[in-house]
This record gives sequence, C-alpha cells and structure tokens, in this order.
Amino acid sequence: MSDISFRRHILVQSLIVMDFLLSLSSKVKEKLAGNAQNKSVIYVGQVLSDEDTKWATETKRVIVEKYLKHGTDGPYFSRVVETVLARDKNWIRWKSENCPSIELPPVSPETFLEAKKGSQRTATKKRLRSIPMGSLPLGFLEEGNEETAMQKLKAEERYSLPELEGFKRKIADDDFEIEMPTNNQTKAAAVESKASKSWRALRIASKTRLTLFDNIDDPDKIDAIFEEPVDADEADIAAEEAPNSDEMPADKRPIIISGPPGAGMASIFGLLAEKHPGSFTRVPQHTTRKAREGEVGGQHFHFVDAQAFNMMRDGDALLEFTTVGDVDYGTSRKAVETVVEGGKVPIMHMDSEAVQQVQDLGFAARFVLLLPPSNEVLEERLKKSGKHRDDVRNILSKSAPYFDTESNVKEGFDLVLTNEDLESTFKSFEGYIYSTQEEHVANGQAGDGDKPVADEAAEADADAPMTDVPSDVPQAEEPAQDKEAEVEGKADQSEEVKEAAS
Repeated sequence: MSDISFRRHILVQSLIVMDFLLSLSSKVKEKLAGNAQNKSVIYVGQVLSDEDTKWATETKRVIVEKYLKHGTDGPYFSRVVETVLARDKNWIRWKSENCPSIELPPVSPETFLEAKKGSQRTATKKRLRSIPMGSLPLGFLEEGNEETAMQKLKAEERYSLPELEGFKRKIADDDFEIEMPTNNQTKAAAVESKASKSWRALRIASKTRLTLFDNIDDPDKIDAIFEEPVDADEADIAAEEAPNSDEMPADKRPIIISGPPGAGMASIFGLLAEKHPGSFTRVPQHTTRKAREGEVGGQHFHFVDAQAFNMMRDGDALLEFTTVGDVDYGTSRKAVETVVEGGKVPIMHMDSEAVQQVQDLGFAARFVLLLPPSNEVLEERLKKSGKHRDDVRNILSKSAPYFDTESNVKEGFDLVLTNEDLESTFKSFEGYIYSTQEEHVANGQAGDGDKPVADEAAEADADAPMTDVPSDVPQAEEPAQDKEAEVEGKADQSEEVKEAAS
C-alpha cells in the first residue's frame, strides 16, 4: 500500500463502482426514461434507494477530495480521472439511446459562400474616416494660440454660478409647456427640464436666500426664492423718519448708555430725540419671549424664536447677549450697522455686563454711564414711581456697586454723569455728544445744579430703561423672593420701554 500507483489504481476502481451505483439512482433513471431505447444497457429493474444514493455520493466525494487530490500532482491526476469517467458516462448514454448518428450534415454552398464573404470583409483593409461616425472631433488637440487657449479657460462662465433670475423665465416656459404640451414627449421633456432647473435654482438660492425657503409650500412652485428678501431690521429702520444731516454730530460712533434703573436714561434719550429729530435712533434688542400687550415688534423689541436667536449668537451676529430665566436677550450687530448706513447715530442701553462684552469685542462706540445722586435718592425715586417693595429692594441691591468708591464698575466709560438736575445733566450729555465741552469726570458727576430737580422726571419713569434686561451685577446667591421680584419687575420695565420708544 506504500506504492502511490497501486493506491490510485484501487481508488479509480472504487470511483468506477460509485459512478455505476449512482447511474442506478432514481434521478438518473428519470433523465434516461424519455430517450432510452436500448433497454439492455440501462438495468431497468434495478433502482438505488435514496439512502444508498446519499452514501455513494458522499463516498465518491471523500475518495476525490481526501485521496486522489493528495500530493503535488494530485489535482491534475484527479482531473484526468474525472474526464475519463465523464466520457464513459456519455458513451453509456449514447448506447442507451440506441447509438444515434453523430455525423454533422454537410454545409450548403450558400452558407459557405456567405461565410467566405464575411471573412473577406473582416480581413480586408479599409480606409479609415478622418472622424469616425459617432466619435467626438479631436480638433481641440491641435496646437494653436496658447494665449487664446488660456483666456478661454479663464472665462468667467466656466467657473461662476449662473444668475438666479435667469432660471425664473426658463422655469415659467417649462410650466407653460407642461400645462399646454404639444405631445406627450414634449411634456415629459418639460417636466424633466423643470426639475433640473428647479434643483439648480434652489442650490444657488441656498447661499443667499435660505430664509425664503420657509415660504415654499409646494415643491413644484418655488417662485418664493426669486423674491428679494426683506431684512426685519432694515424694514424697521426704513419706516422711521429721514435722517437730518444738519443735526448730526461730528462723531457718528454709536452711543451706549449704561446705569442702574432710576438714573433717568429714558428721559435723557427722550430729550435728545426731541431736540435733534432725525439724528438718533434707539436700537431695540432681540428677544425670544412673546410680545406683551401694547408692544410692537421692531419698536420695543425684535421678537424672534429661540432657533433664530441661537443662529445669530453662534454666527457672531450679536454685540452682546444675556439670558434671564428661559428668555434670551441680545443686540444685533447688523441692526446697529443698518442705522449707521441710514445716516443716523444708534443709541443703545446696556447693563455693565453687556458693556463689558461690547468692549471685549473691540466695538467702536462711545460709552456713557448715568448715575443717580445716591442710593437714598434712588430708593426714593423707585418708591414714588409705585414699584413693589421687593422690586425696590432687588434694584437697590444690584445698584450698590455703582455707589461703592472701591468698585471698578465705572472703568471703561468715556463719560460719567450724575443726574441731580435733568436739564444740566442733559446739557452735559448733549455737549459731550456734540463735542461742545471737553470730556471730563469730576468725582463721578457732571453739572453743578444746587437742587435735585431731576427727581420729578426720574420718578415719572423710574429709569424707564430702553430694554427689559435686568440690572447688572447679579449676586452670587439671591433669595427666592428676589428672583420673583426680578421676574415681576420685567412687566413694569417693558411699560417704561414703550414710553421711551414713543
């Protein structure tokens, strides 16, 4: 058994036996039943059971895979054996079919001549066309004027986006063809052409008119993107009175007024707007809260949703922002720039924290701090204005740093005014705005009135802040009662905003 030739001889004999047994299976019998004519070679009375057929098939597989293919030349030897056995099975099938003739009929002269002509056509050399049918011309490969070729490659239409307005007329033409088609083919072509143009128009509009996408209700009607977007800030500014160039100050930088509630900022702004109409415009803040009764969007606040506010904040579109409870407030940089472009000087009211944010940004503006004479005067004004006791206590606690001599809250301001007398304080403020007096800070005061006649005006508006953002310098821990007072006080401050805006 150590002789490989002897082992292969035995294995080949075993394969012959397995093939013979498998020829008796029911599946093979069914294949031969239709064509078999020589019954003597097909063993009609012998049929192998399914169990024996399974055993013979598995045994044949083991003989081939495990033994015949073993060794370096095993696969080659196994293939030769399989070829010989396959020829033997075909011979048995030919015998069972009563040895049909395997001779092919002769080829007809017509078929032969046609094949000959086809061979001649294939082998004969042909004169090639300069430009074969169906191929692209290769004229662009010819050497020409290199300068002209480079200019063509640099042509603007090769890289620039097409004008959005150019798609409007083309889409309208496709709509007309869809509604009144010449035939079904032209309608199908118009539908496909419109879909392509609409997609390209939407992609171009997404770069500059993304806000107009909210106006598209039907994907087949995209006329909204061809409208010019109207900015809310610009619309509000356009509705105001025309700028008065004769009353404009030489320094047109924005003015930011800060101070505690009760300092009279709204009164100062009201006098300035009344005396110099068409020169100054108050810039309302953007907020995520709902408009209260009597409030007008764009006049008291710009009311936006949280998503729009977050986009402005994340896009660095806000000069300053803060959050009070669940409500966000912020001043739009674009709103300020729109006022400047309109030829007016923007005026804003901010608390000390907001002022610090603006200064950290390096925003060019004039910063004015307006203070009441003392904490006691501020308390008296707040009480006479009818504010709740808790609101008064909360405002006083937040205003304490303004009266602390060691506090740095006054740093960074170009002008510090103490509002003892409204008229003299306004004159000092006006003089600074119009540069009729030199900038000065004398013990944190401006003006020399002997009697605090500003109290009456301060009591009327109790600061009337131009935003409803709470006072600055929040405490580390506030009692729950102070928190409630701060939230309730916003309604009063909002009413004061309306007075200042009117």
